[in-house]
Amino acid sequence: MPVQADLKIGGQTRKSDHGRNRNGFFYTLDRESGKLLVAKTFIDGSNWAKEIGADGRPIVLDNIGSPEKCLPDNHGGTNFQPPTFDPDLGLFFVTAHETCAVWEAIKPTPPIGLGVRVRVGVEV
Repeated sequence: MPVQADLKIGGQTRKSDHGRNRNGFFYTLDRESGKLLVAKTFIDGSNWAKEIGADGRPIVLDNIGSPEKCLPDNHGGTNFQPPTFDPDLGLFFVTAHETCAVWEAIKPTPPIGLGVRVRVGVEV
């Protein structure tokens, strides 16, 4: 759920939308143009992406899910709890899950039936 605010960004006041994602990044968009203004990580220890590209998508590193390049766990960097903004302080408050998950790929055993849940990875 995005939070709307009128903030000074880059020296000019912008009508902006601010939101956090389960991927561990906090995004600020121009509410009028839809342009990505800022995207920064808000959790420590999650180093699976180099940064957010100009298109708004994470630039993913190689070998993610390893101890050296961990991901937010299956609960995500945040979940359903909505963020809030304090205009007097100029601060956003976000519930963050400080986790680091390492995943091991598991090849499913055939036969795989239609509608049957298949494990393809496990958090270690």
